[in-house]
Amino acid sequence: AVNASFEVGMFEIPNAGVISVGAYADFQTSRNTVYNVTYGYTNISVAARAAFHFGFLNTEKFDVYAGVATGLRHQIDIYYDYNDNYLSTDVFAGGRIMFKKKFGAFAELGYGTSYLKAGLTFKF
Repeated sequence: AVNASFEVGMFEIPNAGVISVGAYADFQTSRNTVYNVTYGYTNISVAARAAFHFGFLNTEKFDVYAGVATGLRHQIDIYYDYNDNYLSTDVFAGGRIMFKKKFGAFAELGYGTSYLKAGLTFKF
């Protein structure tokens, strides 16, 4: 799976943290052939996303957060000849570490396109 997301801190809760809102998009595909029968699927999702960044755990270099996302998923299943759109949700918890002022890495556990996401993060 490949995904991209962005968030903007919108609401600060004194002595607790920050609520951010943003968007998320992903693409996931899988193919497997067994005894000349091909199984596979493709998922494409676009969603709104919100997270709570725990202020008491965070520093300039480290950010801990949890959140939810909801949006639309387009799914194609080539074995069952299935092609449909439906509402999808994701609940996640994660963290990021900044190596430089505007560059770092993140990891998230959740229930969405994949159970574990990891990658690069950028601040703009």
